[in-house]
Order: sequence, then structure tokens, then C-alpha cells
Amino acid sequence: MSWEKWDRDHRPTSADKAARSTGADWVKRESDNLTQLHPGLKLNVSRSSAGHVVVHSIVVPKDNRSEGVGSHIMQHLTRHADAHGDTMALTPSKDFGGTVSRLKIFYGRHGFKPNTGRSRDLSISETMVREPKK
Repeated sequence: MSWEKWDRDHRPTSADKAARSTGADWVKRESDNLTQLHPGLKLNVSRSSAGHVVVHSIVVPKDNRSEGVGSHIMQHLTRHADAHGDTMALTPSKDFGGTVSRLKIFYGRHGFKPNTGRSRDLSISETMVREPKK
């Protein structure tokens, strides 16, 4: 199955939005879906106590790097975050094989901005943040 078809089958629905308001959450479900679609993927995403979606790690198997898997994962997660009005946060780390500077550029392409300066969200300890698109 192509990623495009899989994405069409896993788009956020109005039922997903209603579930969010009742306490059910898309974060675990979609993390599980993505790890099933991409065997060997290590994905750690959770919701913080403040309600933000935190991407702790995305580790794509070495054999699958540079194939767009990381971009597909970020597009899928950001689409769901936008649909649910969720802010996302993360801290780029070299712990899993990338360089921090390359990761900042990668996450920047997906709408993340530095969480610094006057616009810093003090409820978020991560160094990059992405507000939901409307």
C-alpha cells in the first residue's frame, strides 16, 4: 500500500475531534498506526501534562533513511495536531544519529519554531514548538 493511500485512510475525522473533547486521544493511536506502517520505526510521542503533543524521538531504521519516512511521519502527526488544535513541541537531539543543526532545519520545514526569546512558551520545556494551523 502506498503512503498516500494509507494517509487517505488515516485522516482525522469529525469523530476524532469529538473524541478529543471527551478525553480520548489520537496521539497513541496514530503512533501505533505509524509504527505498523513503517516496520522497525521507533516513535515516541506523548501528551504532556500541559496538553501539548511532545515528539520525544523518531528513529528511522538505517536502511530506510533518506526515503522520506521521517517527513511522512511529521506530515501525518502535524495534520492530526492541526485537526485537533494541538500545539506540538520537541527538542532536536543528536542521540539518534542526526545532527542538531540538520534536525532544526528538518523540523522547521514542518512548521516548528525555536521556543526562545519574548515569544517563549514557558509551559513548554522543549526547544522547538509548532502551533496548530487553522
